[in-house]
Amino acid sequence: MSTVDNGKYLLVVPEVDGQRYTIEPKRLDQPKNGVSTLDLVRIQKHLLGKELFDSPYQYIAADANNNEQVSAIDMIEIRKLILGIYVEYPNNDSWRFVDKQYQFANLQSPWSFIETINIQYDGSSVSGLDFVGVKIGDVNNSVQANALQILPRNGEKVLTLNLDAPETVQKGEMVSVKVNFPQRVEGFQGTIETSGLEYASIESEVIEISEQHVGLLDKGVITMSWIEENPDKVKPEEEMSFVLKFVATQSGRIADMIRLSDKVANAEAYLFDDEIVDIKLGTSKAEAAVDFALYQNEPNPWTGSTSIGFELPEDGVVKLTLFDMTGATVKVIESQFKAGYQTIQLLRKDVPVQGVLYYRLDCGNYSATKKMIRLE
Repeated sequence: MSTVDNGKYLLVVPEVDGQRYTIEPKRLDQPKNGVSTLDLVRIQKHLLGKELFDSPYQYIAADANNNEQVSAIDMIEIRKLILGIYVEYPNNDSWRFVDKQYQFANLQSPWSFIETINIQYDGSSVSGLDFVGVKIGDVNNSVQANALQILPRNGEKVLTLNLDAPETVQKGEMVSVKVNFPQRVEGFQGTIETSGLEYASIESEVIEISEQHVGLLDKGVITMSWIEENPDKVKPEEEMSFVLKFVATQSGRIADMIRLSDKVANAEAYLFDDEIVDIKLGTSKAEAAVDFALYQNEPNPWTGSTSIGFELPEDGVVKLTLFDMTGATVKVIESQFKAGYQTIQLLRKDVPVQGVLYYRLDCGNYSATKKMIRLE
């Protein structure tokens, strides 16, 4: 068997007339590739009937425990993977593969689907056999399937979280660290690395958060994955915070003993307009602000023209890149813009393809990605 990086394979088999062969693809690497708390947000919307899946492959991806249905139990399994409690799914593979020619009898209940292709050698080579790869847990299709794929999602805008805690702590002391968000979010995840602090508990008076949203790993590493269970009952401008409690195992400055990183779970949050934003820890409330913003294009979907709005914290060169669903570049616009609110208009002639597209705005160290739909 030979292969290339784009997923195409050549199988050389003994040339025996009438010999039967079964092709069953497997891929077990990188279970967390493409899986994030944003997928939990998407699954919850489906379970609540607010935004149902529109593809049978999303149902397959969401069925993490492999019991041929989608439920809150699958969300628990996926969260354990995000938190690092699982290194792989106990009852499922990292990838599942469906015969591309398979016709689903029920798009909302795709089980049991065909995962093999059977052929019989008749003296001629066979081509065009294909499978659809489904990354388990990745319902929003953000997986990087191969080395050539370009993902139109990285390094989004930043929310600075205010860290409210004593400046110093003494060994043996119980310390409360309050984490304040500058605005309400629909979900977040991240890795907290501590030194000289032993985790005790988590609590909040404003959001429903508990130990099930926390993973305790080795060497002071704490992972978190949380989503808002009742998004319709909250407003983005409402207060959002939680409190982490620790026992100090050594004396020192809190600022030197706790930091937010991407070590296990990437540090990111999800706004109510589906935008992904990076998060970081700050030390003062003055820092707790949104520095950069990319807005949803209007109108969307669009036919003749659409306008993309964005906020810049400072003057700079802006690069707007449009991608199709495969990650291929469709259009690039680059120009100098002043700080503040700005817009870029796209015309029909600027975008030669239709359907779902991603647009990424880059300016210096800032970057953000959103999705649009161009109709005929």
